[in-house]
Amino acid sequence: MMGKAVSIAIAGVAASGKSSVAKELKSLLEKQGKKVAMISTNELANKSKVGYDRKLQSWIIDVKILRREFRSWKAKAERENQVLIVHGILAHLLPVDLVFILRVNPIELERRLKKRKYGKAKIAQNLLAEALDVILVEALQYSKRRRKKAKIAQIDCSEKSVKEIAREIESMLKKRKVKLTKVDWLGKREVVELLSLIHI
Repeated sequence: MMGKAVSIAIAGVAASGKSSVAKELKSLLEKQGKKVAMISTNELANKSKVGYDRKLQSWIIDVKILRREFRSWKAKAERENQVLIVHGILAHLLPVDLVFILRVNPIELERRLKKRKYGKAKIAQNLLAEALDVILVEALQYSKRRRKKAKIAQIDCSEKSVKEIAREIESMLKKRKVKLTKVDWLGKREVVELLSLIHI
């Protein structure tokens, strides 16, 4: 599983810690002597932007173009025997070998999003996406369509530090145990109450 040219996506909703975890994981792997390349979907998206949604404060991305841009990075990493880490929004929809979805309790997620001063619509969109497993469902659907399916795992990051999360991912890679575990926010009463207050 942890071959030299493996590609890894660090995915999740906004404010889940994707970029911080990706940087920490890169550092951990490099300390083990591995060659690691890293790219964010923001960097990849320059040629795939087709518009801007002012209400949601986000770019509208053509995913097909995004995948084409990513494949050139992946090919380069394979030629140079590098581990390739891609992180950011839509990372779960790229043709990678492994997908790690960072999950955050919507109660904690709301606090993080407000701290970033996101608008009400963007906060609502991300809270609903997290509570309803949108990233996971999209990742599974995309993987199912591919000839080479990605291995997908979820990590509850609500009360973990960046270092702890990166070490957990590194441990799964080392032990070759990337398994999909259940995360159920709708089973928590306080989350359901929070969602009931959301107005789209």
